[in-house]
Amino acid sequence: MTEEKAQGRLDEKAQAPAAAPASAEVSRRIPATSVAVMIFILLVAFACTGVTVVTEMVDAKHAQQPIYGKDGSRATDYPTPGHLPDGVAASVNGAEIPESQITNFLMGMRRAQGLESQEAWDEWMIENGQNTETIRNRVILYYVNNEMIDQIAEEMGIHPTAEDYQQTRDEAFATPESTQEIEEILASQGRTLEDYEADIVAATKRRLIGEVGNAGTVDTPEFKEAVLKGVQDRYPEYAEATSLDEVDPQIVEEITTEFKQLSDYQTFSSKVDAFVKDHDVLYSEISGSRPYDSNADEYFMKQEFKQMLEKNRIIGEGSLIDSLMANMQESNAS
Repeated sequence: MTEEKAQGRLDEKAQAPAAAPASAEVSRRIPATSVAVMIFILLVAFACTGVTVVTEMVDAKHAQQPIYGKDGSRATDYPTPGHLPDGVAASVNGAEIPESQITNFLMGMRRAQGLESQEAWDEWMIENGQNTETIRNRVILYYVNNEMIDQIAEEMGIHPTAEDYQQTRDEAFATPESTQEIEEILASQGRTLEDYEADIVAATKRRLIGEVGNAGTVDTPEFKEAVLKGVQDRYPEYAEATSLDEVDPQIVEEITTEFKQLSDYQTFSSKVDAFVKDHDVLYSEISGSRPYDSNADEYFMKQEFKQMLEKNRIIGEGSLIDSLMANMQESNAS
């Protein structure tokens, strides 16, 4: 693939609307060709259950260390770089995530999408703004999140029942469209519905961590006051209401459910913050070669160098080089 072809595709992406923040992940469908699909692929269980995903993933292009686990004013960075044994990609409170697990995931995805050739893999990586490090970081963060959820649930004494897991499945496969979407995404990863059970487990525990940690909140005066304010803001006909008793019960239930989900997520997020502060959540920085290495790294370096030259008016229309060439042509003509 030529550099001009790749640059054209990147230029098209640069004109696209910015990606929505993590809070907008609820119940949205993601185009199969967008960078956001990687986020959806790695955290599909969270999106399919209609709940905000655990984290914002690292920036697509040239991820900086450490990997940023969450975004926002109260962000906690995790995992952090650490000296781990050879063959260990990450460690969560001593529980090791082997490098082979990361490699197997990525190579399975690569085979499933027909990207076995280096040229096809490089093209896909450039189109999606990835390099070898960033795509590895995404998969590491996926497994780190799942391991943290397991350990937080264990610390809280949360042991989901068969009914809890079935509720998550019912929500994920609620419609033929959602079922087809999940199956297509799994196929693109080289995974099956049996493999998807790991995501069902993580999504169920995530939901229960929030619910258990947030128990009783909906009955507090502060929560009911927030619900009333939400009703007043969203429904002008109730702008002057002084009590939820004056509001249509169906509307009250709608706003209460929505606010409870947000409150449960905030509780879950706080549990993650506390876990990261109290335990080592580490990863090993990339080194050596990987079977999923990509030449996208070199391509992006060239593009950044070119942009730097253009920014400093060294190359491009009206630049220093352009002026020198024009002067040389005038001198030759005379």
